[in-house]
Amino acid sequence: MSKPKLSVFGVIYEALGFAMTKFGAAVRVAWLPILLLWVVQLVTVRLGFAEAQTGLATSLRLEPGYTYKFVESLFTTSPIYMVLMGVAVVLQASYMVPLIRYAARGIAPHQGMLHLEFGARHLFYAIATAASFAGVIVLMRIAISLGSEWIYGTVVPVLHTQQTIFEPGSLHSVETEEVYGGLNQLLAQLDQFLFRVGIDVSALQAALVIPVLAIGAYLMVRLFAMPYLTAARERGDSYTSLASSFRLSAGLNIFPLLAIGLLFVLMHVATYVMFWLGIFVYSIALSGSEVVIAGFEWLTPEGSAAPFVRGLMSVIFGLLVLFASAFIAALNAGLGGALVHRAIK
Repeated sequence: MSKPKLSVFGVIYEALGFAMTKFGAAVRVAWLPILLLWVVQLVTVRLGFAEAQTGLATSLRLEPGYTYKFVESLFTTSPIYMVLMGVAVVLQASYMVPLIRYAARGIAPHQGMLHLEFGARHLFYAIATAASFAGVIVLMRIAISLGSEWIYGTVVPVLHTQQTIFEPGSLHSVETEEVYGGLNQLLAQLDQFLFRVGIDVSALQAALVIPVLAIGAYLMVRLFAMPYLTAARERGDSYTSLASSFRLSAGLNIFPLLAIGLLFVLMHVATYVMFWLGIFVYSIALSGSEVVIAGFEWLTPEGSAAPFVRGLMSVIFGLLVLFASAFIAALNAGLGGALVHRAIK
Protein backbone atom coordinates (compact mmCIF):
# COMPACT_ATOMS: atom_id res chain seq x y z
CA MET A 1 0.00 0.00 0.00
CA SER A 2 1.24 3.48 -0.84
CA LYS A 3 1.89 6.00 1.86
CA PRO A 4 -1.37 7.86 2.63
CA LYS A 5 -1.65 11.62 2.39
CA LEU A 6 -3.48 13.42 5.15
CA SER A 7 -5.52 16.58 4.78
CA VAL A 8 -6.58 18.07 8.10
CA PHE A 9 -9.68 19.75 6.72
CA GLY A 10 -10.51 16.72 4.60
CA VAL A 11 -10.57 14.50 7.68
CA ILE A 12 -12.56 17.00 9.76
CA TYR A 13 -15.01 17.59 6.90
CA GLU A 14 -15.62 13.85 6.58
CA ALA A 15 -16.06 13.47 10.35
CA LEU A 16 -18.58 16.33 10.48
CA GLY A 17 -20.37 14.95 7.44
CA PHE A 18 -20.85 11.57 9.09
CA ALA A 19 -21.96 13.13 12.39
CA MET A 20 -24.60 15.26 10.70
CA THR A 21 -25.92 12.76 8.17
CA LYS A 22 -25.94 9.76 10.52
CA PHE A 23 -27.04 11.57 13.66
CA GLY A 24 -30.29 9.63 13.85
CA ALA A 25 -28.44 6.32 13.72
CA ALA A 26 -26.06 7.55 16.43
CA VAL A 27 -28.98 8.39 18.72
CA ARG A 28 -30.60 5.02 18.04
CA VAL A 29 -27.38 3.12 18.79
CA ALA A 30 -26.13 5.16 21.74
CA TRP A 31 -29.17 6.20 23.77
CA LEU A 32 -29.40 3.09 25.97
CA PRO A 33 -25.66 2.81 26.79
CA ILE A 34 -25.57 6.56 27.53
CA LEU A 35 -28.49 6.26 29.94
CA LEU A 36 -26.74 3.36 31.66
CA LEU A 37 -23.58 5.46 31.80
CA TRP A 38 -25.55 8.08 33.70
CA VAL A 39 -26.50 5.39 36.20
CA VAL A 40 -22.81 4.47 36.58
CA GLN A 41 -21.95 8.13 37.11
CA LEU A 42 -24.69 8.49 39.70
CA VAL A 43 -23.32 5.52 41.62
CA THR A 44 -19.79 6.92 41.29
CA VAL A 45 -20.91 10.25 42.75
CA ARG A 46 -22.92 8.57 45.52
CA LEU A 47 -19.91 6.51 46.56
CA GLY A 48 -17.70 9.61 46.68
CA PHE A 49 -15.45 8.78 43.71
CA ALA A 50 -16.48 11.89 41.76
CA GLU A 51 -17.99 15.29 42.42
CA ALA A 52 -21.65 15.84 41.60
CA GLN A 53 -21.02 18.88 39.41
CA THR A 54 -18.74 16.89 37.08
CA GLY A 55 -21.09 13.94 36.65
CA LEU A 56 -23.07 15.37 33.75
CA ALA A 57 -19.95 16.74 32.09
CA THR A 58 -18.50 13.24 32.21
CA SER A 59 -21.43 12.00 30.14
CA LEU A 60 -20.20 14.22 27.31
CA ARG A 61 -16.69 12.82 27.51
CA LEU A 62 -15.18 11.15 24.48
CA GLU A 63 -14.05 7.55 24.56
CA PRO A 64 -10.47 7.88 25.93
CA GLY A 65 -11.75 9.62 29.07
CA TYR A 66 -13.38 6.55 30.60
CA THR A 67 -10.60 4.28 29.38
CA TYR A 68 -8.03 6.47 31.09
CA LYS A 69 -10.05 6.43 34.31
CA PHE A 70 -10.18 2.64 34.15
CA VAL A 71 -6.43 2.26 33.57
CA GLU A 72 -5.80 4.78 36.36
CA SER A 73 -8.08 2.80 38.68
CA LEU A 74 -5.82 -0.25 38.28
CA PHE A 75 -3.26 1.59 40.42
CA THR A 76 -5.75 2.38 43.21
CA THR A 77 -6.91 0.29 46.14
CA SER A 78 -10.60 0.53 45.30
CA PRO A 79 -11.94 -2.49 43.40
CA ILE A 80 -15.42 -0.92 43.35
CA TYR A 81 -14.18 2.12 41.45
CA MET A 82 -12.25 -0.12 39.05
CA VAL A 83 -15.40 -2.16 38.35
CA LEU A 84 -17.47 1.00 37.78
CA MET A 85 -14.95 2.40 35.31
CA GLY A 86 -14.70 -1.00 33.64
CA VAL A 87 -18.47 -1.00 33.15
CA ALA A 88 -18.23 2.53 31.71
CA VAL A 89 -15.60 1.36 29.21
CA VAL A 90 -17.82 -1.57 28.18
CA LEU A 91 -20.84 0.68 27.72
CA GLN A 92 -18.97 3.19 25.58
CA ALA A 93 -17.38 0.46 23.47
CA SER A 94 -20.84 -1.02 22.91
CA TYR A 95 -21.90 1.99 20.84
CA MET A 96 -18.57 3.35 19.61
CA VAL A 97 -17.56 0.14 17.79
CA PRO A 98 -20.72 -0.12 15.63
CA LEU A 99 -20.58 3.60 14.85
CA ILE A 100 -16.91 3.39 13.84
CA ARG A 101 -17.65 0.36 11.63
CA TYR A 102 -20.51 2.32 10.08
CA ALA A 103 -18.27 5.30 9.35
CA ALA A 104 -15.29 3.24 8.16
CA ARG A 105 -16.92 0.34 6.35
CA GLY A 106 -20.49 1.42 5.73
CA ILE A 107 -21.77 -1.49 7.85
CA ALA A 108 -24.98 -0.07 9.30
CA PRO A 109 -26.08 -1.15 12.79
CA HIS A 110 -29.30 -3.14 13.00
CA GLN A 111 -32.51 -1.13 12.89
CA GLY A 112 -33.62 -1.99 16.40
CA MET A 113 -33.79 0.59 19.17
CA LEU A 114 -31.89 -1.49 21.74
CA HIS A 115 -28.14 -1.68 21.11
CA LEU A 116 -26.12 -3.16 23.93
CA GLU A 117 -23.47 -5.72 23.11
CA PHE A 118 -19.88 -6.48 23.98
CA GLY A 119 -17.76 -9.07 22.22
CA ALA A 120 -14.20 -9.74 21.14
CA ARG A 121 -14.18 -6.79 18.73
CA HIS A 122 -15.28 -4.42 21.51
CA LEU A 123 -12.66 -5.88 23.86
CA PHE A 124 -9.85 -5.41 21.34
CA TYR A 125 -11.05 -1.87 20.71
CA ALA A 126 -10.95 -1.08 24.44
CA ILE A 127 -7.46 -2.60 24.73
CA ALA A 128 -6.24 -0.59 21.72
CA THR A 129 -7.69 2.59 23.21
CA ALA A 130 -5.99 1.88 26.53
CA ALA A 131 -2.66 1.18 24.84
CA SER A 132 -2.72 4.20 22.53
CA PHE A 133 -4.01 6.87 24.88
CA ALA A 134 -4.57 5.92 28.51
CA GLY A 135 -1.53 3.67 28.74
CA VAL A 136 0.77 6.35 27.37
CA ILE A 137 -0.56 8.95 29.82
CA VAL A 138 -0.18 6.58 32.77
CA LEU A 139 3.39 5.75 31.71
CA MET A 140 4.12 9.48 31.44
CA ARG A 141 2.79 10.05 34.96
CA ILE A 142 4.90 7.16 36.30
CA ALA A 143 8.00 8.47 34.53
CA ILE A 144 7.47 11.99 35.89
CA SER A 145 6.81 10.65 39.39
CA LEU A 146 9.91 8.41 39.45
CA GLY A 147 12.00 11.14 37.83
CA SER A 148 10.89 13.69 40.41
CA GLU A 149 11.80 11.31 43.23
CA TRP A 150 15.24 10.84 41.67
CA ILE A 151 15.72 14.60 41.23
CA TYR A 152 14.79 15.51 44.81
CA GLY A 153 16.32 12.39 46.34
CA THR A 154 19.62 12.31 44.46
CA VAL A 155 20.29 15.32 42.24
CA VAL A 156 19.24 18.12 44.60
CA PRO A 157 21.37 16.82 47.54
CA VAL A 158 24.37 16.57 45.20
CA LEU A 159 23.82 20.12 43.93
CA HIS A 160 23.85 21.39 47.54
CA THR A 161 27.04 19.56 48.46
CA GLN A 162 29.23 21.71 50.71
CA GLN A 163 33.01 21.84 50.58
CA THR A 164 35.36 23.08 53.28
CA ILE A 165 37.93 25.76 52.42
CA PHE A 166 40.92 26.47 54.62
CA GLU A 167 42.43 29.93 54.40
CA PRO A 168 46.09 29.69 53.36
CA GLY A 169 48.51 30.29 56.24
CA SER A 170 45.85 29.89 58.93
CA LEU A 171 45.04 26.81 61.00
CA HIS A 172 41.76 28.17 62.38
CA SER A 173 40.04 30.13 59.58
CA VAL A 174 37.67 27.68 57.88
CA GLU A 175 34.86 28.46 55.43
CA THR A 176 32.31 26.36 53.59
CA GLU A 177 30.75 26.93 50.20
CA GLU A 178 28.57 25.00 47.75
CA VAL A 179 30.45 22.98 45.18
CA TYR A 180 27.90 23.88 42.49
CA GLY A 181 27.10 27.39 43.72
CA GLY A 182 27.12 28.97 40.25
CA LEU A 183 24.83 26.29 38.84
CA ASN A 184 22.44 26.67 41.78
CA GLN A 185 22.24 30.43 41.19
CA LEU A 186 21.43 29.84 37.52
CA LEU A 187 18.72 27.30 38.45
CA ALA A 188 17.26 29.75 40.98
CA GLN A 189 17.01 32.44 38.28
CA LEU A 190 15.31 29.97 35.93
CA ASP A 191 12.87 29.01 38.72
CA GLN A 192 11.96 32.68 39.20
CA PHE A 193 11.44 33.11 35.45
CA LEU A 194 9.14 30.07 35.26
CA PHE A 195 7.19 31.36 38.25
CA ARG A 196 6.75 34.79 36.67
CA VAL A 197 5.36 33.30 33.45
CA GLY A 198 2.90 31.16 35.42
CA ILE A 199 4.62 27.76 35.20
CA ASP A 200 4.52 26.14 38.62
CA VAL A 201 7.49 23.79 38.22
CA SER A 202 11.17 24.13 38.97
CA ALA A 203 13.82 24.25 36.27
CA LEU A 204 14.95 20.73 37.19
CA GLN A 205 11.39 19.46 36.92
CA ALA A 206 10.96 21.20 33.58
CA ALA A 207 14.09 19.46 32.32
CA LEU A 208 12.34 16.19 33.13
CA VAL A 209 8.73 17.00 32.22
CA ILE A 210 9.37 18.54 28.79
CA PRO A 211 11.11 15.46 27.28
CA VAL A 212 8.57 13.10 28.85
CA LEU A 213 5.66 15.14 27.44
CA ALA A 214 7.33 15.32 24.03
CA ILE A 215 7.91 11.56 23.88
CA GLY A 216 4.40 10.83 25.17
CA ALA A 217 2.79 13.17 22.64
CA TYR A 218 4.84 11.58 19.85
CA LEU A 219 3.69 8.08 20.83
CA MET A 220 0.04 9.15 21.11
CA VAL A 221 0.13 10.72 17.65
CA ARG A 222 1.76 7.61 16.14
CA LEU A 223 -0.87 5.38 17.79
CA PHE A 224 -3.78 7.77 17.30
CA ALA A 225 -5.56 5.73 14.62
CA MET A 226 -4.99 2.30 16.18
CA PRO A 227 -8.30 2.03 18.12
CA TYR A 228 -10.31 3.00 15.04
CA LEU A 229 -8.42 0.54 12.86
CA THR A 230 -9.02 -2.15 15.47
CA ALA A 231 -12.77 -1.50 15.58
CA ALA A 232 -13.06 -1.43 11.78
CA ARG A 233 -10.96 -4.52 11.07
CA GLU A 234 -12.83 -7.38 9.42
CA ARG A 235 -11.91 -11.03 9.22
CA GLY A 236 -9.66 -11.52 6.23
CA ASP A 237 -8.14 -8.02 6.25
CA SER A 238 -4.44 -8.08 5.55
CA TYR A 239 -3.54 -5.04 7.62
CA THR A 240 -2.66 -4.94 11.30
CA SER A 241 -3.87 -2.02 13.41
CA LEU A 242 -0.48 -1.18 14.89
CA ALA A 243 1.42 -1.28 11.59
CA SER A 244 -1.28 0.71 9.76
CA SER A 245 -1.34 3.34 12.50
CA PHE A 246 2.43 3.77 12.25
CA ARG A 247 2.24 3.90 8.46
CA LEU A 248 -0.50 6.53 8.57
CA SER A 249 1.57 8.72 10.90
CA ALA A 250 4.92 8.19 9.17
CA GLY A 251 7.06 11.02 7.84
CA LEU A 252 5.48 14.43 7.43
CA ASN A 253 2.04 12.93 8.06
CA ILE A 254 2.74 13.30 11.76
CA PHE A 255 2.13 17.06 11.53
CA PRO A 256 -1.41 16.99 10.06
CA LEU A 257 -2.19 14.09 12.36
CA LEU A 258 -0.95 16.19 15.28
CA ALA A 259 -3.26 19.00 14.16
CA ILE A 260 -6.14 16.53 13.97
CA GLY A 261 -5.24 15.30 17.45
CA LEU A 262 -5.27 18.86 18.77
CA LEU A 263 -8.71 19.38 17.24
CA PHE A 264 -9.70 16.14 18.93
CA VAL A 265 -8.60 17.63 22.26
CA LEU A 266 -10.58 20.78 21.49
CA MET A 267 -13.61 18.53 21.06
CA HIS A 268 -13.10 17.52 24.69
CA VAL A 269 -12.94 21.17 25.71
CA ALA A 270 -16.06 21.92 23.69
CA THR A 271 -17.99 19.24 25.57
CA TYR A 272 -17.35 20.98 28.87
CA VAL A 273 -18.24 24.35 27.36
CA MET A 274 -21.48 22.79 26.14
CA PHE A 275 -22.09 21.39 29.60
CA TRP A 276 -21.72 24.70 31.42
CA LEU A 277 -23.66 26.53 28.71
CA GLY A 278 -26.42 23.95 29.09
CA ILE A 279 -26.42 24.44 32.85
CA PHE A 280 -26.69 28.20 32.36
CA VAL A 281 -29.58 27.91 29.89
CA TYR A 282 -31.27 25.32 32.06
CA SER A 283 -31.03 27.53 35.16
CA ILE A 284 -32.65 30.42 33.26
CA ALA A 285 -35.38 28.15 31.90
CA LEU A 286 -35.97 26.64 35.32
CA SER A 287 -36.28 30.09 36.89
CA GLY A 288 -38.80 31.03 34.23
CA SER A 289 -40.74 27.84 34.78
CA GLU A 290 -40.92 28.61 38.50
CA VAL A 291 -42.61 31.91 37.63
CA VAL A 292 -45.11 30.02 35.47
CA ILE A 293 -45.64 27.50 38.29
CA ALA A 294 -46.29 30.31 40.77
CA GLY A 295 -48.87 31.81 38.41
CA PHE A 296 -50.66 28.48 37.96
CA GLU A 297 -50.68 27.84 41.70
CA TRP A 298 -52.14 31.31 42.34
CA LEU A 299 -54.90 30.75 39.77
CA THR A 300 -55.58 27.13 40.73
CA PRO A 301 -54.45 26.56 44.33
CA GLU A 302 -55.62 22.95 44.18
CA GLY A 303 -53.76 22.21 40.95
CA SER A 304 -50.64 20.08 40.52
CA ALA A 305 -48.78 22.00 37.82
CA ALA A 306 -45.47 22.25 39.68
CA PRO A 307 -44.37 18.58 39.47
CA PHE A 308 -45.44 18.40 35.83
CA VAL A 309 -43.54 21.53 34.76
CA ARG A 310 -40.42 20.63 36.72
CA GLY A 311 -40.52 17.10 35.36
CA LEU A 312 -40.95 18.40 31.81
CA MET A 313 -37.95 20.72 32.19
CA SER A 314 -35.81 17.87 33.49
CA VAL A 315 -36.83 15.63 30.58
CA ILE A 316 -36.08 18.34 28.03
CA PHE A 317 -32.66 19.01 29.55
CA GLY A 318 -31.89 15.27 29.71
CA LEU A 319 -32.80 14.87 26.03
CA LEU A 320 -30.51 17.76 25.10
CA VAL A 321 -27.60 16.14 26.91
CA LEU A 322 -28.43 12.79 25.31
CA PHE A 323 -28.49 14.30 21.83
CA ALA A 324 -25.23 16.17 22.49
CA SER A 325 -23.58 12.96 23.68
CA ALA A 326 -24.81 11.07 20.61
CA PHE A 327 -23.51 13.81 18.29
CA ILE A 328 -20.09 13.73 19.94
CA ALA A 329 -20.02 9.93 19.58
CA ALA A 330 -20.92 10.26 15.89
CA LEU A 331 -18.24 12.93 15.41
CA ASN A 332 -15.67 10.71 17.09
CA ALA A 333 -16.71 7.75 14.92
CA GLY A 334 -16.63 9.91 11.79
CA LEU A 335 -13.11 10.99 12.65
CA GLY A 336 -12.11 7.35 13.06
CA GLY A 337 -13.76 6.38 9.79
CA ALA A 338 -11.91 9.12 7.94
CA LEU A 339 -8.57 7.94 9.33
CA VAL A 340 -9.34 4.31 8.50
CA HIS A 341 -10.20 5.24 4.91
CA ARG A 342 -6.81 6.88 4.50
CA ALA A 343 -4.88 4.16 6.29
CA ILE A 344 -6.08 1.12 4.37
CA LYS A 345 -6.80 2.50 0.91
